[in-house]
Amino acid sequence: MTLSDLDIKNVYIFVGDAVRYDKTKEKLAERGKTLKTIAASTHTPTSFASIFSGKQPTTHGIHGFFQQLGDTPHLFDLENHNVVFDESGTDFHEWLRIEQQLFGYQQQKPLAEIDEPFVAVDRDIGGHAPYPPELEDPKEGSRYFKRTGHDIDTLQTDYDDAIDDWFNRLDRRLEILRERGIEDDTLVIAMSDHGEYLGEYGQIGHDYPAGPELVYVPTTFIHPDIDPDLDTSGLFRHVDLMPTLLDILGYDPWPDLPGKNLLNKDLADIGICYYNRSVNDYLRRVNPTVANTMPTMHYEVEAVYDRSGGRSFVQSGYQIRLLVYLFRTFALPNGKYTRYNRQFQASYQAIVDTEQKYGSPAFSASEARDIFETHSAGEEIVRDDIDLSDESIKQLSDLGYL
Repeated sequence: MTLSDLDIKNVYIFVGDAVRYDKTKEKLAERGKTLKTIAASTHTPTSFASIFSGKQPTTHGIHGFFQQLGDTPHLFDLENHNVVFDESGTDFHEWLRIEQQLFGYQQQKPLAEIDEPFVAVDRDIGGHAPYPPELEDPKEGSRYFKRTGHDIDTLQTDYDDAIDDWFNRLDRRLEILRERGIEDDTLVIAMSDHGEYLGEYGQIGHDYPAGPELVYVPTTFIHPDIDPDLDTSGLFRHVDLMPTLLDILGYDPWPDLPGKNLLNKDLADIGICYYNRSVNDYLRRVNPTVANTMPTMHYEVEAVYDRSGGRSFVQSGYQIRLLVYLFRTFALPNGKYTRYNRQFQASYQAIVDTEQKYGSPAFSASEARDIFETHSAGEEIVRDDIDLSDESIKQLSDLGYL
């Protein structure tokens, strides 16, 4: 049975942060139809905005934790469903719901108590540092890298343990649906916002460069009537989720969505990934006053991928690229891996070089630039930054985002 054959009342979206495709595809394929997916961005707020608005990251205008979607239609606007955050797990999504309010203030309830028909979202810690997350404070990503960032064996083992925990939490959500007797009425979608580096290119964590370990993420559709398997026919993209969900749940299509509705279209052959982050965000963790008075500087990366690989292009000038390299290597906790293991050259090339090729993409560099321009067409919404409290900035810093 295919997605188009299902009679669905509810949708449960289980988003694991920093979950790599290569680390999870086999186990996910045991649970549902699993698709190799192109992340809209290698940065959480940008990806979340694309996932739940259906807009490309080059047009929705969300590049960090200091913007909100505002009047842009998104998942939480669905009028005929009870759309909530699931509070069964950790409070890892609180910045989305209360503090930063990417989607505006949204209610939360435990999955066992959400009234039908519903669309529920759980933003789970997944493979985000600290891994595994049984530590006393699941928001201490930066402190974890300060302690462990030099030891690649420990990092890799801990990450694998964190992914095992993510699967356990996913399976518990499926169990809750069975206990409620609504598993036949509910489509479960397990996915991720971006991947995670575990030493590749001299990096740990995420954001950049736009390599396959960050860009390729899983998306799995789970339902009793969907045969589990690993689909190798094409690519899913974050922007494909909303047009597909709208049809599944009986809503009219939203205008000007660039993604594909999988109920009536084949998977894509190619996708884009975009990162455009204010360097001032990083400086805020050192000196917020200086960061707020300096001219805004952006580190911008464009990437195009097919199933076999991709190409990325850093659009920022040399001074900004060098500043990002120096800051990440010598000021951020992630840089402990680079320094301790003397991965300076690999890290410099990954961050400062303007062009990278990963794997064996079926397109040239010039073709990739044309593809990105075509897929990113549309006017970008310019959004004003919101003011976050010192406490919120500290929490984002502890998570490793600033």
